[in-house]
Amino acid sequence: MPLIRIYSTNPRMPADLADLIGQSVSTHLDIPFRNVWVLWLPVDTHNFHCPAFPKSEHPTSPIVHMHCRETYSAEQLGRVLTALRELLALALRCDERSVFIIVDRVTKGNLMSYAEVWSAEDSLSDQIVMRAIGVVRSPVKNIDDDCWQDLVSTIELDRRLLEKSSLDGLKDFSHINVLFYLDRVAEDGVLTGSKHPRERLDWPKVGVLAQRVKDRPNRIGLSTCKVLDVAPWSITVSELDAIDGTPILDIKPFMSEFGPRSEVKQPSWSHQVMKAYFGGNNQRNPE
Repeated sequence: MPLIRIYSTNPRMPADLADLIGQSVSTHLDIPFRNVWVLWLPVDTHNFHCPAFPKSEHPTSPIVHMHCRETYSAEQLGRVLTALRELLALALRCDERSVFIIVDRVTKGNLMSYAEVWSAEDSLSDQIVMRAIGVVRSPVKNIDDDCWQDLVSTIELDRRLLEKSSLDGLKDFSHINVLFYLDRVAEDGVLTGSKHPRERLDWPKVGVLAQRVKDRPNRIGLSTCKVLDVAPWSITVSELDAIDGTPILDIKPFMSEFGPRSEVKQPSWSHQVMKAYFGGNNQRNPE
């Protein structure tokens, strides 16, 4: 549960600011809106000394103190802090650079959120932390289906994590496997049991691990794409079924030896699901 305390000389929080901050933090940390706490703490200008405040009788620049789990990535927190600065600067009409933010990353055993206790006895072995190595640039901006035929998109790699030589030799492969993070699927909306594919009651109810829905437990997508071009820190591909801004987790060259070495079998409903996904009778099974 992120807890955000805002210290300000303004006696009252501007209208709707708490909701805007809560929604922004909820989005960037991919957590339910109800799990974000925002507290406005007015202070008297005569009761503190803070050189960071502008030298004026009634300074407007706030100090923000945020408590959150230590497992949030630096990238996630960076997006949150940027959003907080922008929202507060706009609401208080101050310079973004004067918004001072402190972050405490809480360790296990020191945080409780509703009925969930983040206890010290919990093992860290079940926590897997990954950093995106790149991002998708696609003309598809919103979650959609059946729109991927011949779609061209680009994977932009993070130069801070990968060297230019990381793509050496990739041009010799016609296809790649792309693993990506389905970041637009809410954490509290994942499927852990079963449902009818695409809510079609005429199709059988099957488990999440027996279909390729987006709202899966770890929200990991997998697609096999054709390589159109390889440039320094970028790959242009066709039919990558990931929308614009999707974080890339990994890329592997597709090798035929890793394909099925026996006959492929799948139920009839799955062919119907995929019938329009890429257009025509493409039998691939990407996310």
